[in-house]
Amino acid sequence: TSKRDGLDAFYWLVESERLAPGADLKNRIYDQMSDITSLLSEKQVMALLPEYRGRFPEVWLQTRLVEILIDNGELDKATEKLNYLSTTYSIHPLSGKFKELEDAINRQQNVDTTAIGCLLPLTGPFQPYGRRLLRGLYMAQELYNLSTWEEPIKIIVKDSSSEEGITKAVDELVNDHHVMAIIGPLSRKVVDEAAEEAQKLRVPLITLTQKRDIVDIGDYVFRVFLTNKDQAKLLVAYAVAELELHSFGILYPEDNYGRFFRKVFSEELGKLPVKLMAEVGYDPGTTDFTQPIRNLFVKAGIPLPTRSSKEKPISVLSPPAFDAIFLPDQVQTASLIASQLVYNDVIGVR
Repeated sequence: TSKRDGLDAFYWLVESERLAPGADLKNRIYDQMSDITSLLSEKQVMALLPEYRGRFPEVWLQTRLVEILIDNGELDKATEKLNYLSTTYSIHPLSGKFKELEDAINRQQNVDTTAIGCLLPLTGPFQPYGRRLLRGLYMAQELYNLSTWEEPIKIIVKDSSSEEGITKAVDELVNDHHVMAIIGPLSRKVVDEAAEEAQKLRVPLITLTQKRDIVDIGDYVFRVFLTNKDQAKLLVAYAVAELELHSFGILYPEDNYGRFFRKVFSEELGKLPVKLMAEVGYDPGTTDFTQPIRNLFVKAGIPLPTRSSKEKPISVLSPPAFDAIFLPDQVQTASLIASQLVYNDVIGVR
């Protein structure tokens, strides 16, 4: 829901509350008002407050203003306004929200600006990825600490695959370790739960997921992971604009990963004044790429000659048929293919 939609809904709820016949319906309206006011900006709240002074939605608007002050780091002003609301409206439907905001202020006042939380899979099937990322984070931590005279940062790690659950891990990082932000998690299975808890506790969560709509959960949720499509688009742009390559072949594994990258890469090439000469797949797990390499050149209309073992290997393609060959596979496989390109006399191709 957009800010504009939120303002329209606000006016409709005010009118609905005025006409509501019973307490049950009014309570439902109060719950919805909490959701709607959370969408309002500071400018909108300040414009609405004079209009509704002493009327139904004022307390919701004042509560939203406290949230905004907390988000802006104006904790003294937030505390003063919250104390007034808690005292004046102690039996109000929003009294539970007042306690949540008080806890949020206390957390921000006690935050450790040198502590960064981390949620990574340290057990289970995704453990290898979690361990690699953790090594990278420790390397970044060391480089940062060596480059500054300020107090060194520390990384506090929780297992996102723990049986205790991701919500408990987020709570412990925030309430026990007072981290200033959290990096992770990776898994789509737990990222929503982690994001919702981080938003509730008002701690920045920098997710490492390809799930684009995760940031819709709230202003404290961020995403810094490139999707596969983003990677392909950036690679094409770099190859054409920076490396000035103009003709391409694609040699890809016949699995979901390889087919997806082949499709996106070829689509992006199609938007530019360059040539896609040929596309050829190979069986995942194969180690002999002689035939797929030959098929690639045959499909491009440039057959590779066969030679006997007694003949010296020479470059038969000068200039090469392609400026570059795209290999959407693991680095070990790409290395195998690169060496076999040379063996098959394909010289000078990126």
